[in-house]
Amino acid sequence: MSGAVVAATDHDAIDYQTIADHALLIVDTRNVFGSLGLDGETVLKA
Repeated sequence: MSGAVVAATDHDAIDYQTIADHALLIVDTRNVFGSLGLDGETVLKA
């Protein structure tokens, strides 16, 4: 497992599923994970 991830922008070349699977905490400032249906318990919308 990884540490914390901050999603500050949305890029097509990023594997968000892998990040969602392995990050302990995700701070999503762009609602990238929510728009992909990956907004689980570890995702905080900011």
